[in-house]
Amino acid sequence: MEDILNATLAGGVCAGGIGNVSYFPPLALACGLFVGTISTFGFRLLTPFLQRTIGLYDTCGIHNLHAIPGMLGGLLSALIVACYHSGYNQHYTVGFGIDNVWQQNHSDFLGQAGRQVAGTFCSIGFGLVWGCVCGFVMTLFYDEDAHTFFKDEHYFELEATGLSSEGETGHLLTKD
Repeated sequence: MEDILNATLAGGVCAGGIGNVSYFPPLALACGLFVGTISTFGFRLLTPFLQRTIGLYDTCGIHNLHAIPGMLGGLLSALIVACYHSGYNQHYTVGFGIDNVWQQNHSDFLGQAGRQVAGTFCSIGFGLVWGCVCGFVMTLFYDEDAHTFFKDEHYFELEATGLSSEGETGHLLTKD
């Protein structure tokens, strides 16, 4: 159920990049389906792989819920704006009352698509830089090893049923 929830949220993150662009509703549905699928596979396959290989603990799902869908939304918005350059389906945008969009020079659309791509990669760069800064600051305040920091044995008393600490529930330790 959590994967379905994250997939719907990822579709909304992607749609934020193309939400102000009037185009076909089936395109929005296709983008949401595509990004939701990518996000679900990311949660199921990529997150455990990154945790195993480089020790990246993405406890809030930032990578698969915000980074990848945001990047794809930014690139899709650039593609859609670039399609305006071709004049494809001009009557569709006129039907929405934005006929002034066609009074612009058509080369402006390609320039705007380039700015959309540049903005997308600037956002990714800011996210990477400030994520590293925050990670460094967190290492100043926490001396615990990252491999033991997210293990439940320290905080939970696991039942004698052979459950491991890899996500199964136990009983919360409380003071008597």
